[in-house]
Amino acid sequence: MEIYLLKSAACLAIFFVFYKVFLENTSFHKFKRGYLLGSLATSFIIPLITFTTYIESELTSFSPVFSNTEQVISTNTMAESSFNHTTVLLIIYGFGVLFFSYRFIKNLYEILYNIKKNTKMKQDSFIYILLNEYVAPHTFLNNIFFHKASYEAGKIPKEVMWHEETHATQKHSLDILFIECIQVIFWFNPLIYLFKRTIKLNHEFLADSAVLERQEDTKKYQKILLNYINSWRHPSMANAINYSSIKKRFTVMKTKTSKRNGLIKGLLLVPLLSILIYGFSTTQELVKVEKNNNNTVTTTTPSEDNSKEQRHLTARSISIKILDTNFMEVEGVKIPKKSLYESLGSLNTDITKKQRDRIINIHVTAINEISYEDLLFIRKIATTYGYHRIITPKEEIIRSKGNLPMAPESEIITHNTYANEYITGGEKNNLKAFVLQIEISEIIFNGKVVPFNQLVKTVDNYTKNWSTIDFKKAQPSVLIASTPKEYLEKINIEFKKTKFSKVNGGMNIIPPPPPSPIVKKGEKSTIPPPPPAPKVSKVSTNNLQLPPPPPPPPPPSSLGDVTKKYKYSYVVYVNGEDIYLNGSKVKLSEFKKAMDIHTENWPDEAFKLYGVSLKKEHTTNTFIEKLNKEYRKTVLAKKSSSNKPYLFSKLDN
Repeated sequence: MEIYLLKSAACLAIFFVFYKVFLENTSFHKFKRGYLLGSLATSFIIPLITFTTYIESELTSFSPVFSNTEQVISTNTMAESSFNHTTVLLIIYGFGVLFFSYRFIKNLYEILYNIKKNTKMKQDSFIYILLNEYVAPHTFLNNIFFHKASYEAGKIPKEVMWHEETHATQKHSLDILFIECIQVIFWFNPLIYLFKRTIKLNHEFLADSAVLERQEDTKKYQKILLNYINSWRHPSMANAINYSSIKKRFTVMKTKTSKRNGLIKGLLLVPLLSILIYGFSTTQELVKVEKNNNNTVTTTTPSEDNSKEQRHLTARSISIKILDTNFMEVEGVKIPKKSLYESLGSLNTDITKKQRDRIINIHVTAINEISYEDLLFIRKIATTYGYHRIITPKEEIIRSKGNLPMAPESEIITHNTYANEYITGGEKNNLKAFVLQIEISEIIFNGKVVPFNQLVKTVDNYTKNWSTIDFKKAQPSVLIASTPKEYLEKINIEFKKTKFSKVNGGMNIIPPPPPSPIVKKGEKSTIPPPPPAPKVSKVSTNNLQLPPPPPPPPPPSSLGDVTKKYKYSYVVYVNGEDIYLNGSKVKLSEFKKAMDIHTENWPDEAFKLYGVSLKKEHTTNTFIEKLNKEYRKTVLAKKSSSNKPYLFSKLDN
């Protein structure tokens, strides 16, 4: 409904501006009357117009697949809101409708009462109502109201009578009744009041024009109108001779618009109407599915046999109710939280993921409250399954807009447990901080993926309220893993453009190399000489001398120096099918045991915040998947707060 009201209001505004710019000062008053009434009706019809597009559908089964991009879930919860804005708005709207309905009925009753109680005189097809009170001449339907004493004394000019008779003959009161009814329903739209005022003013243009066709003395008629400026009152639902700006009416009286000019302005309506229909109508996609006896899927067109199975692609809903931390209800069926993939996968299998992205609305409720962690988890699963909207009592997440659940009130973006805890720890020590993670070609700032060209803007926006002391004392955390040197240098150049880097003397994110030891002249160098070249035994193969293959490169002892930054950490390096844990080579079958031994003395809080350095080279997806399988068996994987189901993501092809 909100979208419909916004679209109709936009159409009204565009029609009104077009009238003010191109039509109001022309002399085509009958055309303007039709335009104004047509604009009102058209503005409410255009948003209801629906254009249908036919698309093909295929029956597919669902197989949940994780994307390579990790999304770590925070354990913070959303603040519950019991304030229902929709109910309050409906109550206010209802009171508005009641008020304007009362006013409409009251004004109508006042006119009908005057018709019934006062003296009436039949004059051709009109009825003159003679009132004892002083009122300006005015008209309602075919009833024309005059002050009785002035009428009997012959003080009402014939031009005034012609003016009011024109209102009655052209049935201007029907226009007013129409706009009054619309005003009752759309009382909150200020454009309705502008249209109402403009329509009544155009009625005066029509009546003035009719009078001047019967007598051509314009100045005499204008003097008569001046006698009625601010004279007496009149009902708001009637057409009165003293309505609106006399100056405006005098200007239009003198205007004569050529037919050629009028035709050109009229033709401008064609592109205007086309643009409005194109911009504010609705597009609907229809899916036609046909299943034959062999269970194969073919598509049909509207012209084919109507007996074939056809379905319209309309909105579908899925309800998810959060019971506790471990269980949910999907469409009324209780399931473990970890089975949400399979449960969603069994629903709406007759349409593709692309189609689910357009029509599936997921309604999320909870027995107590919807936690931020649960909502992020549902969104992550739904992204794989396909959805259009996720709706909760507090917010709406629309896939096409890419918006995320509202984070708890905090200065930081809590999409990442490590980033959240690191920055929160800095706040407890009155220090500013941020977390910049660079892994392969992905930049993550405070737990949120940031495009390369948005890095400077993101960092500056985050630090815009920092003082100079904050910049100097800040404790940023920069984590780098498996990133090519060339790309890292580009990121470093971009980072040096930030205010944070400039205040800190052009700070780099790449740590400088250790200084070379200084050897004074005459002193012995403490630098050990390079090792001698290994002796290579020649191997004879059909008189061809080949050296044996070189041994694999030694594993790095500490990628990213995490052992220096974190009390609890580990380093995994994979080269081909060789695995090195903290510098020691381990077999694939012994990896779980080695990891469990390494973490057996870690306290519980260490599993929530620890350092990791990972690197892989010259290996395959098959081997990485085997390693991930072993990792999932470890105590660390089961107790870690990151909910990360793998050690390495798949290789980039």
